[in-house]
Amino acid sequence: MRIHETVEALIPPELAWGAIGNPPLVPGNKMLTFIVSLREIGESATKPGTG
Repeated sequence: MRIHETVEALIPPELAWGAIGNPPLVPGNKMLTFIVSLREIGESATKPGTG
């Protein structure tokens, strides 16, 4: 993936699990879709030890 590139990630129902031990949250005839856009590359603000 390149900076400013957008991709679509499709997750089938059998992989779209809720909390541990719970059944899928997505109906069997649907897909869970994430639209992901890479804006920049750098260190995470949530890196351990940085707050």
